[in-house]
Amino acid sequence: MNWEERTVSNTLTVERYTVNDIIVNYLEDQFYVNRRYQRKLVWGVEEKRLLIDSMIKGIPLPAVLLVKYDVPEGKKNILEIVDGMQRLNAIISFVLGEFGIEYNGNKCYFDFMANNETFQLSMSNDERLKKHEKGNILPKDLCLEFCRYQLPAIITGQDNTTVDMIFSRINSTGRKISSQDLRQSMAVGEFPDLVRRIASNVRLDHTYDDHICFCDIPKISIGYKQYGYGIDLNFVFWRRHDLIDSQHIKESKDEEIIETLLAIVLLEDFKKSKDKLDQLYQKDTKLNNQIENKVLKFGKDILEDKFRKVFDTIDMIFNAVNSDFSSFLFNNERISNKDECFKILFLAIYRLLSEGFVISGYKTVANSIKSADSILDPFIKRGKIDYEKANEAVNNLYTLLKPTFSKKIPKKLDKLEEDIDKRLSYSKIEMQMTEFKIGISDFASDSINYKCIHKIAMTLVAMANTNNIRDKTGYVLIGIADSKEAYDNWHARFKEQSVVINQHYVPGITCEAGKLFGKTGTGSSDSYVKVLRKAIKDEPISQKLKDYILENFDLFNYHGVELVILRSKNVGETSLYGGKKFVRHGNETVRVQAMSKDIN
Repeated sequence: MNWEERTVSNTLTVERYTVNDIIVNYLEDQFYVNRRYQRKLVWGVEEKRLLIDSMIKGIPLPAVLLVKYDVPEGKKNILEIVDGMQRLNAIISFVLGEFGIEYNGNKCYFDFMANNETFQLSMSNDERLKKHEKGNILPKDLCLEFCRYQLPAIITGQDNTTVDMIFSRINSTGRKISSQDLRQSMAVGEFPDLVRRIASNVRLDHTYDDHICFCDIPKISIGYKQYGYGIDLNFVFWRRHDLIDSQHIKESKDEEIIETLLAIVLLEDFKKSKDKLDQLYQKDTKLNNQIENKVLKFGKDILEDKFRKVFDTIDMIFNAVNSDFSSFLFNNERISNKDECFKILFLAIYRLLSEGFVISGYKTVANSIKSADSILDPFIKRGKIDYEKANEAVNNLYTLLKPTFSKKIPKKLDKLEEDIDKRLSYSKIEMQMTEFKIGISDFASDSINYKCIHKIAMTLVAMANTNNIRDKTGYVLIGIADSKEAYDNWHARFKEQSVVINQHYVPGITCEAGKLFGKTGTGSSDSYVKVLRKAIKDEPISQKLKDYILENFDLFNYHGVELVILRSKNVGETSLYGGKKFVRHGNETVRVQAMSKDIN
């Protein structure tokens, strides 16, 4: 929806929402959250089970706080969740079958037949319903009573500034959220927005719109897939390098690290403390004024891009030695202050990249970092950090690494490179017009995977039938991994280094083309393109769209690796695959008639 169409009022009402009311509002996409201040989904399954058990036993729950926005006639009203997001998610995920509870010694699930909405979803095979083992369901009477449970809801209609104040007041008393989440909830300005943007890019949960439909929040939340979370906790940068444990990620420790790094980069002699971190976010304090002015001077986009390149560079350094920060430097020892050592490395590399240096050999850089024991050892297992010595350590590591870097004239990105860079920063819910494929072959047998090509063709058709305000042209980009698992399979086969852009592995097609066609250089790439063009030509795609795809087929050098780009767009008519219509829902291709997921 167009968020600007909403209007606010100063009404305040107290209502009682039954579980059934909550499910109806959820399925009709009336719940929204504002990611600028709302926490991530952080409850584990045990916390969810405890809430459901309390409700089944009739224990009263605290009220949820909602802001009601009126929208133009003919559209549904919006309910923005200010407080109670974790509780509402627990209720919804239980009713939709994502987890069960203990009942008479067995793990039992909600009975879909006990609720009209879940019954209808079950009859239509809706993918939002997680089917479970037959027989392991709760008694129907118990489920019916659960659907009648009443949750108190305070509903108001206020402007953004008042909602921000309400949220910060709620979370500054009673049950505490983390210090960093509280800072973020109370802050307005360029600096806190920059911290949030960098952190979300590194976590792979960045969205370009802060107002997100509640049904999409699990898709961009970090956790385990079996419990409905879309971002694999183990793939996130901070976990891959064993820098922050899962609990501290939930508490936004990653954002605190980024806040500290930005402050060190932008302010002279910044020394971390809770009070100073708070002041950076507190409007009109001396530190806040200084940091806001610095962000405006340097440019938010420039700083975001510089930080992104450092994170990508660190990934490539440790990929070159098939390791990660903690394993390579500390042999997986359980030590404290790994994050402080990481900051020293980050700042040294940031300085080198800012001065125009580039890495010519990633393994060489990794081994130089390995030899920096004397620089990092003083910070390991120490409680209090001496920030004067930390600054000296950054200078010493910079000096040690500088000979392994070289100067290079920066290359200006063309529009296509910038477009692909941006698409690599999209979240899963924004990937309607973008799809990544690491290749078109079965790496185990080095043979063309025609099932993969069928899926690519369906996706191109679906993009042509999808209306997207931001991107009018759809891209299927071959040579970019869509998951860590896909990259691991590629690496196991080819044992080569991959470029990392925006936390995505970009190996290109060259290695795969060489294996498929037994040639090197442009010969293998030309054969790759020829075979793929022929395969697309043979696919049952509507002729007008097929002509557009083949006319705009592209082999493109992207940050030093070759990608194949297949384009799609609305060609003025409905496009079909095998006589069937497909559209894109988020990053999924869906057949319209059945509305069920046909491919990944």
